[in-house]
Amino acid sequence: MRSHPRLREAQRRLPHVVAVAALALAVAGCRAPKPRAPLTTPTGAPIRLGWVTWSDVNEIVYCNQRLDDNAQRIGVLGPCWHETVGERPKQMMSWLNAGRPDATPPNAVPFSRCSVELAGDSHGASATLVTPTGREPIDDWKPDATVPGDLFADELSFSPEGKWMAVVHLGIHLGEGERIIEVHDVDIKQIPACR
Repeated sequence: MRSHPRLREAQRRLPHVVAVAALALAVAGCRAPKPRAPLTTPTGAPIRLGWVTWSDVNEIVYCNQRLDDNAQRIGVLGPCWHETVGERPKQMMSWLNAGRPDATPPNAVPFSRCSVELAGDSHGASATLVTPTGREPIDDWKPDATVPGDLFADELSFSPEGKWMAVVHLGIHLGEGERIIEVHDVDIKQIPACR
């Protein structure tokens, strides 16, 4: 019994159709969120993503938060921690009034002759002090595989009296129309000299 020519043609194309369908399903199932550029102001200046505030000269408070694509907070802060210079961080209740957050750009410095360059990607983050005489590394953070995040970033925050500098390590989780900003840890250091 002979098969119909159209049936034979369809049978010859079937392996190709199955392969294309399997490839399309594999690509659709493996689609990870694409890293988007960090949020910036209309002039291109970076926007602070980490929620941090100095409760006094020697203590910083920091919280995780969710931001939409316009850098507006979604939901409530938390969890939050407070850390005093020389001590380990302590978790605090997220609904406590933690104060007003640092509103300076994440690369702002308290001196006019120097600047800071921040870099971050899916492997880690760094901060470099740029002085009139050269460049000095401030931080080079390479989180291990257990630290969650699609992108990583460093942000700086300076105590109001200008004695301490906090290097804030952020894990940024990218979702559709939002970013979850997780403060992994804070490294409080003396402010470097601007030479």
